[in-house]
Amino acid sequence: MNQLFTMNKINHFEDFAAWQKARELCKTVSVLTKKDLFNRDLKFSAQVRDSSGTIMDSIAVGSEQTNTEEFVRYLINAKSSCGGLKSQLHRAMDLNYINKGEFASTYSQAEEISMLIQSQIQELKSQQ
Repeated sequence: MNQLFTMNKINHFEDFAAWQKARELCKTVSVLTKKDLFNRDLKFSAQVRDSSGTIMDSIAVGSEQTNTEEFVRYLINAKSSCGGLKSQLHRAMDLNYINKGEFASTYSQAEEISMLIQSQIQELKSQQ
């Protein structure tokens, strides 16, 4: 078992609330990017899907690292991807690919994940 998980009483990356919520965000983004106008913009819709996927993937990859410093670095990458996704959501709304309600809901999901990741980063840093 990875030492990073024993510190936090977590056995698998799937146990992290941020990863679980990032998985849900990926589902939300997938639905949004399949909408008619959004789906026509192939490059942008792929970019948005990739950003959401990078959040959960970075958490998973980071959890496989053998030291806390490396894990923190991957969590920072995941948090950065949240920021990129939030910016892309603004663009999607500006382009009328999503409406204000879809924007607000999805942005809120990304913001919650970002806060969970930041909390995990602070917890890990305090244990060093």
